[in-house]
Amino acid sequence: MKNKKYIFVFFGLTVLFLVAYYIPYFYFSGPWLNDDIRYEDDAYNENPILWETGYAKQIDAPEIETAINYEYFLILEDNHVSVYETDKDTLYFKTSIRKNSLTDEEIVELTEGKYILDVDELYDFLESHTS
Repeated sequence: MKNKKYIFVFFGLTVLFLVAYYIPYFYFSGPWLNDDIRYEDDAYNENPILWETGYAKQIDAPEIETAINYEYFLILEDNHVSVYETDKDTLYFKTSIRKNSLTDEEIVELTEGKYILDVDELYDFLESHTS
């Protein structure tokens, strides 16, 4: 009879210690503590052991890149500045701005071509280079 008591006490203490160990372990390692961290989508596929242990690669939220839509393209042709639409095939108009009225930096820039964002930026450029 005493042996049965010791066996029940042994199993009772074992269960108590296991519960005392695993409750804090699961509580403090839970995903609710890392709500602000985003994990890489492929981290689980690359190494599931790292994912399960919480050592998966942490990344910041992706930055959104926006495309800039230019409307015009300036280029130096026949010693004059020409304005094209962004397809570079449709001539918008030829200006009266001559190559000799431009600075060396502007000549290099316009020889390679310069994109203009909108009509306001185009007018600013044209006004600054005419009379």
